[in-house]
Amino acid sequence: MKTRPPARKRWNAIAAGMTVGCVAVLAGCGGSNDAAPAAPAPQASAESLCNGFLGRVFESAVVTSAALVPAAANVPEHCLVRGEMPQALAFEMRLPTTWNKRTVFLGG
Repeated sequence: MKTRPPARKRWNAIAAGMTVGCVAVLAGCGGSNDAAPAAPAPQASAESLCNGFLGRVFESAVVTSAALVPAAANVPEHCLVRGEMPQALAFEMRLPTTWNKRTVFLGG
């Protein structure tokens, strides 16, 4: 007389078989060889990115000037952004072209 494997072992075998089947099916979905992949978009220059701030409005703040400042002494190349906010408030930001993901806020 044959004995059947316990139900838990049967379900594990079914789950393993389905997993292998799904992996095999999905492996064939890697795409087609119809067309060459698109070329990566060209990188924008630091100057064009800096000029992109000019005239932008962030809530009620308006950027009035943006200029790329070359590196000098201990100061790296950066974009000098100036703007105005309501109630005669002005702001200035120096955005480095190579950012170390750290921020310093000075103001009064």
